[in-house]
Amino acid sequence: LGHLQAVGTAAQPIIFTSLANNGPNQWAGLLFDGGTGELRHATVRYAGDPNGVTRSNITAQNVTAGEVRIESSQVRNVASWNTWESDYGLYVLNSRVVVSDTLFANNGNDSGADWPVYIPAGDLHRVQLSGNSFSGNANNRVLVAGGSLSADAVLTPQTGLVGYELSSDLTVPAGITFTPEPGVTVMGRDGT
Repeated sequence: LGHLQAVGTAAQPIIFTSLANNGPNQWAGLLFDGGTGELRHATVRYAGDPNGVTRSNITAQNVTAGEVRIESSQVRNVASWNTWESDYGLYVLNSRVVVSDTLFANNGNDSGADWPVYIPAGDLHRVQLSGNSFSGNANNRVLVAGGSLSADAVLTPQTGLVGYELSSDLTVPAGITFTPEPGVTVMGRDGT
């Protein structure tokens, strides 16, 4: 499987964008399907077309050998024209992802069904978020899909993040520790 090495500098960032480069829903974004990547001083923007998994700027699926690392970057301006479909800045499924010092901005439209980050409960232990900022997203929340934790998991506070939203029940099995750190808000939907 391949590896994307996109390491820019603060003065010369690497930009992944659409051909038109002027608004969301113009391409399918980056899809890591088992492959790994490192994005540093990179911007990923203007996605929203389906990528075979979802609609997102960055999708990490089945990245179990290695990781996708996003550092000192920007994930912004994803949206589709279909307000009934969800859009995500970063969508994680069965993958190891490390995100630090990254801005999630203006992801989603005003439908209320869009989030800057999506993580299934079973992947919470594989995703590390630290020192990130959230601003102007349809929901400044991380969406955690319900289910059972499969290993110890920690939720960390992030600048501008309203909270971690549970889409349905989260189960913490015997022998597993779930740790929301000080300053974290965990939000359950009605009936969760």
